[in-house]
Amino acid sequence: MRTVILTLILFVSNYCLAQNWGENNSVWHYEQIDVEPPFNDDFIKFSTIGDTVILGETSKIILEELFTLSDTITDTIFMKSDNNKVYLFSSSSNSFKLIYDFSALTGDTIEIYNRSWAIDSTTTVVVDSVSTININGTVLGVQYVSQPFMQEFYMSGTIIENIGWTEFMFPLHSWADPPYGGELRCFQNDSIGLYNPSGVVCDFITTEIESINNTNNFSVYPNPTHGIITISIPNNVSLTNTTVSLSDVSGREVLNHFLNSRKTELNVNHMPNGIYFLKINTVKGNLVKKLILTNH
Repeated sequence: MRTVILTLILFVSNYCLAQNWGENNSVWHYEQIDVEPPFNDDFIKFSTIGDTVILGETSKIILEELFTLSDTITDTIFMKSDNNKVYLFSSSSNSFKLIYDFSALTGDTIEIYNRSWAIDSTTTVVVDSVSTININGTVLGVQYVSQPFMQEFYMSGTIIENIGWTEFMFPLHSWADPPYGGELRCFQNDSIGLYNPSGVVCDFITTEIESINNTNNFSVYPNPTHGIITISIPNNVSLTNTTVSLSDVSGREVLNHFLNSRKTELNVNHMPNGIYFLKINTVKGNLVKKLILTNH
């Protein structure tokens, strides 16, 4: 039976990997993480705009655009796929660096290139399990990955074949405030169609501005956390109608309840690794802190 299951997994994997990275007019939309609301006032878009040859390898030309309320910043990157792996061209080293290995199976360790770093480095991820997902009738492989230890960059959670990591296209810096990039809003190409896991309109930019008091009169620790956080409220802040809420990078609220004590422990171990925004709602105003959940 085990042999049959393994054969089926390999068959599905090989079937899914028929198309290559960036084919069929692929477009990705990602959030740009913000340290305070509004959380979706800008976004990052990657679009395949053509083909070229670099170091003798056929590569995709991908336009990268950061959209904000006031400006659009553009860049061009080059990526290629080969043997179920995806590579990014690094101009600093004049070579292709591994970004994804869709052929990796449960237990495999992958060294992923860190794009946002002056010196070439990698992030270590471990494939905890694999499965498949059906998107508009197309079956794609899925990898669930984690990291064995704290690293300068992080990439943990869900990776979908030919779409990529659901938190960004590339590893995010663990301590940047905020890091460049954010959660996948949607992906679309002529083969798969539209995949919109966030529920946010792909190119939506909010114009709503929420009044935030950014004083440091409360603390949240440890941060980064492995699953348990402590919230400390100072004596000069009333607990009357004081609530705590937690939102992901798309602005979707994932936790909300009243605070009845000046020191409260919250268990967030059930939530996926990533960046969240913890908001304390008090009679004196709303206070926001960024929370990093990792390595659990």
